[in-house]
Amino acid sequence: DAWREESVTPDPARAELLEKVRTELDRLDEPAREALVLYYFAGRSAKEIAATLDITPAAARKRLQRAREAMAERLLADAAAEM
Repeated sequence: DAWREESVTPDPARAELLEKVRTELDRLDEPAREALVLYYFAGRSAKEIAATLDITPAAARKRLQRAREAMAERLLADAAAEM
């Protein structure tokens, strides 16, 4: 997968963060994961995501919103647990 490609210059902190993001992305339900991958890694707009997934643009935007919120909540919880 394109989103699994590693950086050219290894940075342990960045690598750790990327692994956490990958883990949480994998934990999302498939519709949420698809929307995020299409938006952030394939560079698609909400309108393009809607056409690809056969949903309305409003549904695509809502799916992105919910997926972002879920990722933020999970990553913040993980960070808090490490403190």
